[in-house]
Amino acid sequence: MGIPLNVPNALSLARIAAAPAMLLASWHGDSAAFLWLAGFCMVSDIVDGKLARWLGQTSEIGARLDSWADVAMMAAGPFCAVWLRPDLVRTEALFVALVLGGYAVAIAAGYAKFGRLTSYHTRAAALAAYFVGAGVILGIGGITTWVFRIGALLVAGAELEEVAITWALPEWRANVPSLALALRIRNGAAGP
Repeated sequence: MGIPLNVPNALSLARIAAAPAMLLASWHGDSAAFLWLAGFCMVSDIVDGKLARWLGQTSEIGARLDSWADVAMMAAGPFCAVWLRPDLVRTEALFVALVLGGYAVAIAAGYAKFGRLTSYHTRAAALAAYFVGAGVILGIGGITTWVFRIGALLVAGAELEEVAITWALPEWRANVPSLALALRIRNGAAGP
């Protein structure tokens, strides 16, 4: 099965391709290139789902591509931060651990129950990702760490909701924006 080539999927694929480019830039100490790539990833992550809905190009494969792009960014992010700003990683270790731990627990829960990434794209996870993404850019850029810290706290709450959604759903389903909808699905009150 091929991946339908459309604008939202192309943006997700570009984010996946940006992860190794960010790693390479960071390894070479090129914070400007990292910041441009991270900015692109953040903006494209915000618009790809909106474009998919607006253009009528939503699909299960698109939701999964978006999730894999998110995982690629999460996997690359800590390495980039350590290579570019090891001092920052040390001072923000608690918040970094909160972000990474939150994502790891939610991913593990999805694999434990469904054998795959959850791809829920909850409202809380989107808000948390915006704060974390902006916080990484602002932190590595030397502006402030407070946005990242707020994002880390939001990630903790968002990932707890994702774990609850995982245990509430009777079977895997992409694009479940809230625990309330997952409970309605479990109780048979929401359609497919």
